[in-house]
Amino acid sequence: QGLTLPLLIKLIKIEEVDEQASMEEQIDEIRVRLGKESIAYLDKHYAKEMLEHETIARVKEQIIRSVNASERAKEEDTRAQLSAVRGLYNKIMLELLALRRDGLYKIKESKAFDSDVIKEIEYSLDLEESRLSRK
Repeated sequence: QGLTLPLLIKLIKIEEVDEQASMEEQIDEIRVRLGKESIAYLDKHYAKEMLEHETIARVKEQIIRSVNASERAKEEDTRAQLSAVRGLYNKIMLELLALRRDGLYKIKESKAFDSDVIKEIEYSLDLEESRLSRK
């Protein structure tokens, strides 16, 4: 079996299956595709609003930057650099999140604001932390 299999493969001319792209490459490819779909959707459904409101236009700009970064990441050197930048970004955002939590704790202690409002902001911070921690 072991000795005849390679010969059999050559005889029936079975092509080697391409290796599947790494998980990181697949994630980048999915990000690019979804980003491009999002841009097309915004252009189709919110073109007027993007012209009128800078905040809405920034959503599209952020997606474009993300797509461009993921497309550049296909080059190996850029991939390592982008990975390092994303790591630094997450580190900074988590530090800022901790700073905001500390500030919120001080506000909570002052009892100057409704506890439901404080809880709502805590929930928002929890969601943001969860999103950042997954990366």
